[in-house]
Amino acid sequence: MPYIVRRSFHSVVLLFVLVSFVFVVGRIIGDPALIMLGTNATEAALNQVRENLGLNEPIWRQYLVFLVDLLRGDFGVSFRYGFSVLPTELLRSEGTPVLPIVLERLPATFMLAGTALGFAFVLAIVMGCLAAMHPRSWIDHLVNVASLASVSVVQFWLGLILIIVLSVQLGLLPTGGYGSPAHLILPALTLAARPLGRISQVVRSAMLDELAKPYVAAARAKGVPETRVVFVHALKNASIPVVTITGDELSQLLTGAMLVETVFAWPGIGLLLIDSLARRDLPMVQAGIFVVAALVILVNLLVDIAYTVINPRIRLSSKASR
Repeated sequence: MPYIVRRSFHSVVLLFVLVSFVFVVGRIIGDPALIMLGTNATEAALNQVRENLGLNEPIWRQYLVFLVDLLRGDFGVSFRYGFSVLPTELLRSEGTPVLPIVLERLPATFMLAGTALGFAFVLAIVMGCLAAMHPRSWIDHLVNVASLASVSVVQFWLGLILIIVLSVQLGLLPTGGYGSPAHLILPALTLAARPLGRISQVVRSAMLDELAKPYVAAARAKGVPETRVVFVHALKNASIPVVTITGDELSQLLTGAMLVETVFAWPGIGLLLIDSLARRDLPMVQAGIFVVAALVILVNLLVDIAYTVINPRIRLSSKASR
């Protein structure tokens, strides 16, 4: 339990640092009022927006207000949703809260990232185990080449190639959009390429170490089927590095989905962030970055907790270090 508490405390501190970073970046990149209204806005409109948003207050007071609003789940209002972007209408409208809009996009991102990770994880386990069972064979070489190619491929390029081949030329799948399982296949395959290569390499390396240990030879001598030796006994003991890389890849998927969602017009939080950046919707960008970062920190915390379940020696080592 002390290990989990310590990791939770570190996660809270990291989230606080991130919140502060988001606030500072929002002020460093330029005048928020000018970013929201654009360069064609009048000085009177800019001053009115600064007054409404409290930008005329000292920076420390703005920071305190930002933290208080954050604790209440208030990230501000969007100036690009629900009404015209004309400065005069902007000043009269109360705007639309950004947090509900961001949260509405999360299920689509979770669906895409979860599908991609599930596909990559299952295939990587099979590939890594087969390569470890036949070291230095054509199977091992094929797995190595495939994993290196999937890690090296550029997702943007891979997505475009899949669209050209499978959608435009063969007409098998839609080019983009959202609404059916067919719309999910191409973006999930594109997003799964990199974790597939990394996880399969880790599985192969960990399984080679486990299959060389005495308990594996003893199990084989007792007549235990090879599939059970590999996929039950050895794979369980090799799960620590696999869990590590899988958790890391899930974090990468949540952040890397932004580009894939843009290519396939997938209505997730990544596409929302890109669109908000183009529209200069600063509150939406801040809320989106905070939510994504909080999810990444949560995933890493859950992975750390999973370590203690899979390998209790982590808890013992943490006690010994004290």
